[in-house]
Amino acid sequence: MVPGGYPVAERRKQLSTTYGFTCNCARCKTESAAPENVIEALERMWNRILDENVVQKAQELIMSTSPEATSKLQQLQQELEKEVAAFEGLLEQHALDMRVRQWLRSSAYATYELLAVCRDEQESARGQVSSSGDQGEASSSGRVPVICSDEQPESLMPLISVISPASDTHLYLALEWLERAGKKYGSGHEKTKTASQACLAAHLMRYGRVPNELLSQLIMARSQVEYNLGRVNLPSPSAASLSAAA
Repeated sequence: MVPGGYPVAERRKQLSTTYGFTCNCARCKTESAAPENVIEALERMWNRILDENVVQKAQELIMSTSPEATSKLQQLQQELEKEVAAFEGLLEQHALDMRVRQWLRSSAYATYELLAVCRDEQESARGQVSSSGDQGEASSSGRVPVICSDEQPESLMPLISVISPASDTHLYLALEWLERAGKKYGSGHEKTKTASQACLAAHLMRYGRVPNELLSQLIMARSQVEYNLGRVNLPSPSAASLSAAA
């Protein structure tokens, strides 16, 4: 899991165990003072991720080609949608300001990330079905490539910027947002420009002010790595079905 994407009690526990201090940064103090039902909701989401090992289960479902696995993945997505909607409802109910909301969402990053993975997989699966009769250029698997929406990496960017700025996950996620937006809208579209600015900002945060040529080389080198939603170890949408069709 992404470091820092935990509820405040877990973050403080890890810092105390590893480094011997109790963190009282602005984020930790604000979260610890959040309404009780908000803290309880965060703890439920965190415990579900840990106790039920849903991340591993989701990856196994994605890698499976059986109709049963597809049905279970859809069910998981529906459960996550309800969980996130309920949490967002609490943030709205207490009229928390936007910075506090982003901090609290970031503490449930694993849940938001898993929901994004499920949404991507469902979108990819629908796209492959709808394109099966198209005349588009097929990949080596015989399938027409599906471009997933830029919405999922875009939705995770504000959260990863809080919990792990300038990390590999941040940079890969920014790059993926840019790639998806560019393929969907074209280089001149406003959404692509926004994604480009975010990608540039993430790389400058990581590497500092470097010559443009070097920065381009760094970005190009990262673009050669296979990744999905900022991670190099998650299966890409419908990877299993594509492999099976090869």
